Amino acid sequence: MEAGTGSFDIVGTAPKFRGQGIGRLLMLEAIKDRSYGKYVIETYDTNHSAIRLYEKVGFREFKRVPEKNKRAGFDYAVYLGLEVD
Repeated sequence: MEAGTGSFDIVGTAPKFRGQGIGRLLMLEAIKDRSYGKYVIETYDTNHSAIRLYEKVGFREFKRVPEKNKRAGFDYAVYLGLEVD
């Protein structure tokens, strides 16, 4: 990862709290610190709710990497990035 880039490894909420905007608020709070000029996150093409969450925060997809093990349950690893001012 290039200098000045932060990453989110795992973003999750308990099932009973999903859909309430908590994940979005947690990510926005972490980004508010502005320690980095860019953030990245990885997910899978089958994780549509995660992709929607990240896009609501402002992340945009910049790369897809095919999964070689078709038994993994997904076709691509999806990378999204966010540039902050």
